[in-house]
Amino acid sequence: MIEALNFLIKSEIANTSSRKEIAMSLNDAMLKAYIFLKNNDGASGIEYAIIAAMVAVVLAVFIPDISSSITSIFTSIKNELSSAANPA
Repeated sequence: MIEALNFLIKSEIANTSSRKEIAMSLNDAMLKAYIFLKNNDGASGIEYAIIAAMVAVVLAVFIPDISSSITSIFTSIKNELSSAANPA
């Protein structure tokens, strides 16, 4: 990540001519890097998915009648993820 940021800064400096433009470019690059590193949108969705999966496992253990349907749902999800990861 640091190497990419250094490359971005060097390329911004190469494309500018005055010190003021360089300072503004550095500030802009640092702001973009900060926003990228602080973005947590995907993490929240993953956390909710993990919680939902744990609840489903607990339900499957304590309520055997729905165990087969939960197993089929997880099998379907596994198959879809496998096919998405390995397109033909």
